[in-house]
Amino acid sequence: MVSFGGGAIGLGTAPLSVISSTLTKINTALRNVVGFVLNEEMPAMGRPTQVLTRAADFQFAGVKPGSIRVMLSVQDPRSLLREFDRGPLETAVGHISAVADWASSSEDFVKLRSALDDDSLTRVVLSQVQRIVPSARDEIEYVALSGRLVSSEHDIVLTRASGKRLVDAFGEMRLSGGTEVVETGRLRQVDLDTDMFHLRDRPEDKPPLRCHIPREILAQALGFMVEDAVVSLHGIQKVDAHGQPATLQVTQIEQFDS
Repeated sequence: MVSFGGGAIGLGTAPLSVISSTLTKINTALRNVVGFVLNEEMPAMGRPTQVLTRAADFQFAGVKPGSIRVMLSVQDPRSLLREFDRGPLETAVGHISAVADWASSSEDFVKLRSALDDDSLTRVVLSQVQRIVPSARDEIEYVALSGRLVSSEHDIVLTRASGKRLVDAFGEMRLSGGTEVVETGRLRQVDLDTDMFHLRDRPEDKPPLRCHIPREILAQALGFMVEDAVVSLHGIQKVDAHGQPATLQVTQIEQFDS
């Protein structure tokens, strides 16, 4: 169940635009995390098909008394695609609720790492929960998640303070482990759902490098990409289990000065 309130929300009433945008953000977050889970479990499938995207779409199941309380259900994807089961959907909801629960608490970063021990997964889920958290521009002040699929015994209440904890978590991840590097090239293939870019046209014919660029410098990165500018990316570089460079966690971006 999803509840939200504050600001323009009255008892059982809210502007339709607020209801629609809030539920859309939650649906988008679910689809993006499902997409990541599917690519990890069935990499040969590539990006989720239209059928799987529909399967990851919450269904409206009713309303409850309160401020605004909307019941949502995860539909059974077997009715859409016989070979696909419900597991990745429930896994994705579990990941989202685990990160949301941490963001709404006062637990330290170690608690989050114990809930999700994979860096790539953690970054994706962090960015998607960040999408749900009310911003200073929103007409609502909190979003609460509850229900059978939510991995918490209590309602998870996300406020604007939760958003700061998510930003701090990104900072912790960028600075924990790895090596400080500076990489040069042109930004290509942006994915605004996950804030990922590919750095191409690198010196010495180096292969493309996946980069995660935090929201606070995302507009700057997009500007350089539109200008087709050569950029220098400062960040933290780790290696994966095979000794290959993992996604570059960008901390600073500037135009390259030759």
